[in-house]
Amino acid sequence: MFKVVTSRQMAVIDRNSEYLGVERLLLMENAGAAVAKAVAEHLGGSAEGRRVLVLCGPGNNGGDGMAAARHLAAAGAEVRVLLLAGEERVRTREARVNLEALKGMRLSVELITASTWEEVQRASELFKEAEVIVDAMLGTGVRGPLAGGMAEAVKLANESNALRVAVDVPTGVDPDTGFYETAFNPHVTVTLHAYKPALLNRPEKIVVADIGIPPEAEVIAGPGQVEALRREAKRGRPVIVYVYGDEGASEGVDKTLEALPCHYISMHRDMLVAEQEARQAAATADAILLDPSLQPHDVEPFTAKETPLILAAPTKHGGKAVYILRSGARHEKTREQLRRLQSRTKQLSTGLDAPVYVVGEVDAVAYREATYLNWLGTPLEEEETGQTLAVATYLIAKTNNPAEALAATSHILRTAPKEERQNPKKLAEIITTKIDG
Repeated sequence: MFKVVTSRQMAVIDRNSEYLGVERLLLMENAGAAVAKAVAEHLGGSAEGRRVLVLCGPGNNGGDGMAAARHLAAAGAEVRVLLLAGEERVRTREARVNLEALKGMRLSVELITASTWEEVQRASELFKEAEVIVDAMLGTGVRGPLAGGMAEAVKLANESNALRVAVDVPTGVDPDTGFYETAFNPHVTVTLHAYKPALLNRPEKIVVADIGIPPEAEVIAGPGQVEALRREAKRGRPVIVYVYGDEGASEGVDKTLEALPCHYISMHRDMLVAEQEARQAAATADAILLDPSLQPHDVEPFTAKETPLILAAPTKHGGKAVYILRSGARHEKTREQLRRLQSRTKQLSTGLDAPVYVVGEVDAVAYREATYLNWLGTPLEEEETGQTLAVATYLIAKTNNPAEALAATSHILRTAPKEERQNPKKLAEIITTKIDG
């Protein structure tokens, strides 16, 4: 069974790997070495003396190609790099480092820039002379049909007699759907870390390259989930309804949601029966937070089934429930205990058929295929339950991905200084900077 990750999941994993101390520059170096190794293996064991053309885009896929070019040059290949963008468009730190390295390799690498169709046409002899063509133009960064210089480079590459090797995903192929109009046609694709959905039915040979990503990067509730939410969060102010019972509203919930940029309505459950305005708010809310003293049946007649209902008790709910539960269990954070917590949270989520966030010394989030743990940062104390519920509700209201919203809640709160997460205004500033700013 292949491990498969989407382009979105891969971006989360990359960022979390960096958070765990394995920088993207190191991952790029490992990717380049893996591509060079695959090229050598498909040339019978050595690239020495072979003519290699590396096609690089301006992003990190291009950076992987530049790193591969350096490794191939070190192995004795005659390397040419065709950069299909102006140097000023190479903006990520990792790709810039590799570009600067290539610019200094005047004896072993020929670097040519060709960003337009005409410039690529003028370099067409490079494609005819190459014994190997490496595609590091776009990878998972494809956005719409190919055009201009890249489209011409793909055409010339596909017409060549060279061994064609793609880095991560062939340029032009949507990494998640596999759809393409015009695409690089490789003999081999060296995909990084795991299969991408588009590769499952591809005709070429697929090589999965281990580039040194820690397994924990797929599990940790970290900045990767926060940045994914930031890119996809709904803009504008979500409508959030908080319903409480006779014990009154939670001060932590009230003050936190009042400070966050949302349309916040707080109401006693009896208002749902007595006031049309309250019922209208509940019916149109982006998310509804139910006080722990209440049960789903207190509000179900007044809510749409598709509206997320955030619950603080494991009571079965037929709608779109999200459970945030407090645990007092102690964990020594050994591998066995963490795996047990991961398994039990997944079982609980499966039984409830809903996302679950267990807040404790080690936080755990589970829903369907996603399972996240967080043992880093400062654990949330019981008196911070109101803030936790409020932040999670806000992030759920901003996105259609509750599991990542819960993971982001854990990361944001556990990494915030305690005095700031207990100050509604400062906490709101932290969240809006990370998600809305």
